[in-house]
Amino acid sequence: MSNSTEERAERGVGLSEPLRLTYKALGERLGISMPAARIKAKRRGWSIHMGNDGRAYVMVTVGELAEARPDTDVAPTVFPVSPAATPSAPPTVPPDPYSLYGGLVDLAHSLQGDLRASREELKEARDRLEESQRELEQTKGKLGETQGRLEEAERHLKETQDRLRQVEMALETTREAPQQLRQPWWRLRSWGVR
Repeated sequence: MSNSTEERAERGVGLSEPLRLTYKALGERLGISMPAARIKAKRRGWSIHMGNDGRAYVMVTVGELAEARPDTDVAPTVFPVSPAATPSAPPTVPPDPYSLYGGLVDLAHSLQGDLRASREELKEARDRLEESQRELEQTKGKLGETQGRLEEAERHLKETQDRLRQVEMALETTREAPQQLRQPWWRLRSWGVR
């Protein structure tokens, strides 16, 4: 046991008592540089809080600190601790890489299924679009035929109206002829009717 652990054991303080250390103090306790202490705190999943003074503080227990020391050759001893000294937040456990890989594989399979479904929907939408375009072309062809018939009907109507005018003119002429024939014979001579 190190001296600090022995001193704590004599005072009745256990290894699960939380310490609030800056990266610099953590590095000094572990015998590593300040950037290495920051990386170690993140890798171990220790709780990191920003203080009012703008500095980052790492919440770590004495037992975790003893385990993290690279030159520790003595296993840490657990001392009885009062319930008030235990931290309220459960320690964070780094995720298992195999379960993370399995989750990623499941996610990849799910995304592949979604991609297949989206491709099928896209194919169906394209088929519906092509069918609609064919129907549109057929409708355009029918519209062209109908316009041709309409133009022919308009031409036939105009011809019929022209014939009707000619018939009306002929009818008017035949109405005037009997009136001329009712005239006395001397007026007919003056008009040149014999």
